[in-house]
Amino acid sequence: MNLDFVLANEIKYIIKEKQLKEGECLPSERELCAIFNVQRLTIRSALHLLEEEGMIYTKPKSGYYVNKPRVIINAKNIASLTNELFSLSNNVLTKLISFEKIEVGKHFIACLKLLIGTPIYIVKRLRIVDDDPVCVNISYIPVAKCPDLDKYDLEKGSLYKIINDEYHIQLKKSEQIVDVVYADKTILPLLKIQSHEKIIYQHGSVFDNNDNLIEYSESYMKPNRFMYKS
Repeated sequence: MNLDFVLANEIKYIIKEKQLKEGECLPSERELCAIFNVQRLTIRSALHLLEEEGMIYTKPKSGYYVNKPRVIINAKNIASLTNELFSLSNNVLTKLISFEKIEVGKHFIACLKLLIGTPIYIVKRLRIVDDDPVCVNISYIPVAKCPDLDKYDLEKGSLYKIINDEYHIQLKKSEQIVDVVYADKTILPLLKIQSHEKIIYQHGSVFDNNDNLIEYSESYMKPNRFMYKS
């Protein structure tokens, strides 16, 4: 293992040991060089790794600071994003952008694997943590599986909890793909990001215990607020 990777883990330990919070400053490069008895170039390489990971950020001529915490997601597991976000903060809001009922057209055949003309709901929501928009989530749900879904408050609580509690559907399997992409023009203003910034794009299907499709979803996430593990 390279020395910069080792030092990056040691700096993580310093952040944890000193209980440094979001926005607090790390020891300077000179101090870190003295602590680990290494050259500044090596320390900078380790700090750069932590920047790429999203754990810290820099302020020019000021130093390195602890970044906002991130949600750790396992794409293989079925988990409510609402509940995952509450692991970051108690100040979590869900804003319903749109709710539509349409019929499946050619555009959706490949991902939904439903016949043309099958009624589906399209639920588009914005997730906000501490006044920071962090994720746009679009759910495509067959109407036959969750009839009258529009009568539930989709800005409060978890969609998966509604599916489980109100429709008695147990979600058992998830097939997801994760990419890094540039956001399109409809996503940029919602997440308040610039066109040159990359985001995480997760898309895939969730099935019940009989392998019936219950949801196909697309999620556009700020990379500084989410981290994936396998």
